[in-house]
Amino acid sequence: MTDLIIASLNDELVDLVFLMNPFACAQFGIKRYEDKIFDLSASFALKMLTAFKTLKEKTKVFERENSKSFTKKQKDDVLFLNSAIDRNLLEIGQPGKVGFYLELSNKYTYIYEVFAVFLFFSSSNADYSHFFGPLSAIESIFAQQQLESSQDLQNYRTRLSLLPAQFDHMIDNYKSGIRRNATLNFVGITLLVKQCKQMYGSGLSFEEAAKKSGLNKPEEAANLVGERDFLVPVLSKEVLPGIKRVSDFLETVYIHHARKSDGVVDIPGAYEIGIELYTEVPYLPEEIHTIGLAEVERIEKLLEKSKIACGFNGPLKEFQGRLLDRNQNPSLYFNNREDIVPRCIEIIAESKLKMESIFTSFPNCQVKPVPDNLEASAALGQYESGTPTTGGTFTINLRLQIDKPTHQLKSLCLHEANPGHHHSISMVIEEGNQHLIRRLVLSGPYVEGWGLYSEFLGEEMGMFTSPLEYFGRLEMEMWRACRLVVDSGLHAKGWSIEQAVNYISSKVAMTHAEAVNEVNRYSAIYGQALSYKVGELKIKDLRLFAEKELAEYFNVKEFHDVTLGSGALPMAMLERVVKEWVLEKKEKVLGNNNKGDIILDITLPHEEPIVRKVYATRRWDVFSNLAILYLILILCKAVILDSF
Repeated sequence: MTDLIIASLNDELVDLVFLMNPFACAQFGIKRYEDKIFDLSASFALKMLTAFKTLKEKTKVFERENSKSFTKKQKDDVLFLNSAIDRNLLEIGQPGKVGFYLELSNKYTYIYEVFAVFLFFSSSNADYSHFFGPLSAIESIFAQQQLESSQDLQNYRTRLSLLPAQFDHMIDNYKSGIRRNATLNFVGITLLVKQCKQMYGSGLSFEEAAKKSGLNKPEEAANLVGERDFLVPVLSKEVLPGIKRVSDFLETVYIHHARKSDGVVDIPGAYEIGIELYTEVPYLPEEIHTIGLAEVERIEKLLEKSKIACGFNGPLKEFQGRLLDRNQNPSLYFNNREDIVPRCIEIIAESKLKMESIFTSFPNCQVKPVPDNLEASAALGQYESGTPTTGGTFTINLRLQIDKPTHQLKSLCLHEANPGHHHSISMVIEEGNQHLIRRLVLSGPYVEGWGLYSEFLGEEMGMFTSPLEYFGRLEMEMWRACRLVVDSGLHAKGWSIEQAVNYISSKVAMTHAEAVNEVNRYSAIYGQALSYKVGELKIKDLRLFAEKELAEYFNVKEFHDVTLGSGALPMAMLERVVKEWVLEKKEKVLGNNNKGDIILDITLPHEEPIVRKVYATRRWDVFSNLAILYLILILCKAVILDSF
């Protein structure tokens, strides 16, 4: 009976998540809400707030009355359920809390939609204007919808017809942000206007733009209903004019209220909420900054040593500059686009063989190029998750990769494919013994932290066969460490975009334009860039703990099975799972009287002594899942934002 009640509570949560994000249903082969889309209105936000609070109270009552008889699995299931509900409440907001405010009949909740941003962003735009709104991701989201029947096409058209109302809600939310002094900065607004104009076809008639739109599906329409322009009317008369309304409002009204700071330092509580959402911990901004500086210092020392091992004794930045110059190092670059995908396949095949020393499962990963028409706006590389019947795919941008030195390519493949995102997410999707909620809600620090940890595992697996490849791995890690410094600098210390660009340019090998793009991203999605390094540090920390406790009985394959076995857990739950495994292992090999005391309370990452000193008294006291933002990113677009 207890299991049935827990399953029923999980079912309720799944339905709420699908209601907020109807596009996610198709990812799991579920026929539900096929003619519905997301809702950005204040009234819907309040409706969801009430629903999640009701489910939270119902779960608390059930737990209070039955927890004494819970099995270990039941206890974990309820903990996961609570964490998922808490994460959604954190995302939606609570009346009276400090932070963002959404207006509704004189009631306020903090919520990201004050900016009308973040819920539907995509990793697909090279200038990162996509990070300033749901607009560019719409094409990616709609592209996930299967069009196999005339009813599918009709549902698709119905969904398109619902977009204009959401654009109007966006404008309402922007107006609310103006009233509450919570607005985007000038750069963000400018990029968003540019994005809008690209989407509605500025300079073209709406009908011309509709026919060229990525939302139009002429081939499918011709095949399914015999009418090639079946979708053109709804696009030209409703969708594109709606996007233009947003653009006009931004350009004529909203831009005059742009916030002065490049970060959210002047918006009370904003950054603290962002930190908690993306690290699952209520870190203080200063703590984030300290971790970042410590990691940058550590990695910089390794880069200096690695540079010398590569045979260069001059300044580090000079060495990195030479690597970025095709004329000085032509052998580091691809000559033909056609060589890139085969090389990635070779790297993934090599990693699969070498994974045998530290893993017990080895999923196959497909590699495909980004479609030609999307190259200009796509990331360098990204992972698109599959379903229980279709495998995931690592997509590589040939346009960008052809201009990149190849010494970082192994790290990218390790991160996106195996043992990175493909490995971890495939295990979640293929696991049949867990409730759907475990596959539907993924922890950001876990997902992104595991990807970065997988780059580190490349060393252990012997993947970096030259000093230069190892140098490339360190460069990739430095990139993620700098994010902690720059993100907290922008949003807590009042750094300007120029200051942030100068800092990251001084530490990371990238062009000025790339650095500007990176910082624009951090400026828009404050806190998101923290999840990579924070998650990696925690996974490393747990491994060090297990190695110390188990000594010669530690088995890295078992550790990885435990770490991956329950899905993309909130970091607090992951720590509990690992510590319980250590206890059980010690009891088995040493006996009950010699296993020692292991405190199951959760702690913060402390891989380095300086970090341990800073965080010794804090706790991982937020049992949380991934924000709805990440649900949409992973499930609708099925993309892990992680080559970035």
